[in-house]
Amino acid sequence: MKYFIAIIILLSSLIAFQLLDTFYSTYLNISIVVLIYLTLIIWELSIFKNNFNNEYKFRSQGKSIDVFDLIFAILISVLYILQGNISEFEILFILCLWSIPIVNFVMWFIYKVKTPYTRINYILINVGLK
Repeated sequence: MKYFIAIIILLSSLIAFQLLDTFYSTYLNISIVVLIYLTLIIWELSIFKNNFNNEYKFRSQGKSIDVFDLIFAILISVLYILQGNISEFEILFILCLWSIPIVNFVMWFIYKVKTPYTRINYILINVGLK
């Protein structure tokens, strides 16, 4: 929930700084887009910090690439690029739109390497008791 609130605050500040339209708002908006990417990556990486102390059995958790997010980002990007006259806000919007497919793609590789809740392809049982 805390990451969702952070994303909402970052998006609202992105819109507010865009409406101000000062010299520094461009640099602030670029830094806010970078913070949105970092927040999404940290949100996805938080799954690796979970420790379970119960009698549960966990299978390897996997991550799939969401094809619909990728297609949506490609279509919206192509529509804006074909217009020819792209404003600064539209560029920032496209960068924010691509944040979810890029983070999903990065996390897909991380899940393949780390395989959360498993240790060397064995199901973890009684994680806290060892």
